[in-house]
Amino acid sequence: MIRVIIRLQDRTEYTVDDVERVTQIVPGCGGKDEIESASGDAILSFQFLPWRTTIVKGKTKTCSVGSLRVEAIEAELTE
Repeated sequence: MIRVIIRLQDRTEYTVDDVERVTQIVPGCGGKDEIESASGDAILSFQFLPWRTTIVKGKTKTCSVGSLRVEAIEAELTE
């Protein structure tokens, strides 16, 4: 099982277990945003950048966090 932990600047922490997909929105040229995402074991090596809007989709919970609030994002393998 993959767990993603999102820590916000105000010390709030969100945890999503059984993560299926992570997505970050990348500001693109000309006002067109691009999407970077990963699923499965690729989540463990995904390069999370805290200044991007992040969406984490688990089996039972989805978490979306705006870019200006994030301090750190971590993915870990759990049993």
